[in-house]
Amino acid sequence: MVKKNIILFIILTLLSSCGYTPIYKNITNNKLYIEVGNLEGDELINSIIFNNLNRYKNRDSNKKFIIDIRTTSEKIVIAKDASGKTSNYQVNIITQIEIKSSLGTKIMIMKDEFKINNNATAFENLNYERSLKRNIASSFSEKIILDLINLE
Repeated sequence: MVKKNIILFIILTLLSSCGYTPIYKNITNNKLYIEVGNLEGDELINSIIFNNLNRYKNRDSNKKFIIDIRTTSEKIVIAKDASGKTSNYQVNIITQIEIKSSLGTKIMIMKDEFKINNNATAFENLNYERSLKRNIASSFSEKIILDLINLE
């Protein structure tokens, strides 16, 4: 018991004095006004990015951005089994974001890919693919927000 308390005390002391600060600590404190203009491409990815960016509509902000989003999602067959049925495929997701602000226009391109083994049922594969797309879209929206915070 005493040994656990000593270890806990040492860990807390080291963490409190090392200067550690979480990356996303002040992300909600930043005042941004983000307006999403055009959405083109994959509806699932676009809707998640739109919903995540839509939270940042502080009209009193000095940082105002208009964002156009274009996403493409394509499936590529990697391997087929002996009967000609697809056994593995890869999904490529490319998102192009055009950011317009008072400083000018900036274009961001984010790419991600994942491979799926087609061993489960079609329903399970579709749910798995949607889940991966949701995670990737959330990751892309966090990257956009961080980039906008650092853009000056």
